[in-house]
Amino acid sequence: MSQYHLIVNLDKREFLDPRELGEGLQACELISSAVGPAQALAALLLCSNGRGGGDLEERADADVLIGRWAGDRIAVVGGYAEDADLPGQSDPAASKIFEMCRQGDWRDIAALLRPLLAHELGVEFIPEEQRVRYLDGRVDRYTVWQVQRDPDAAYSVLDIGEAGS
Repeated sequence: MSQYHLIVNLDKREFLDPRELGEGLQACELISSAVGPAQALAALLLCSNGRGGGDLEERADADVLIGRWAGDRIAVVGGYAEDADLPGQSDPAASKIFEMCRQGDWRDIAALLRPLLAHELGVEFIPEEQRVRYLDGRVDRYTVWQVQRDPDAAYSVLDIGEAGS
């Protein structure tokens, strides 16, 4: 069975759920897209924004996020993590972190990053409601986020690769 992963901040007890950014939870999915967890992590770790050309635009909604995790202990933790996977991490143990995130004990900040990523990357995050109906009659509802080009943006990272097609 596939192992799912979350990007976690061990110091702030916050995490990024890649599904909130239009990506899957497998390690190969975390690094394979033009928009998603890798870009969100870069914004969170950016420690010298606003000092030169090419920096992220300073806006009130983004300023609290840009650099928010700079200097903190960050890990990508899978659902099959063992305590020895994070040496020196004991509270909580590495094997407990994924489940604590899923249960709501840690704060998922991925949704806070959607406006920042949309603005900087020229995309829109479109919610798509899903339902799963079980044989016993239960129904689970959840949202899947689709990423598409923002038609009003002058540039989009999704344009890369389309020029030659």
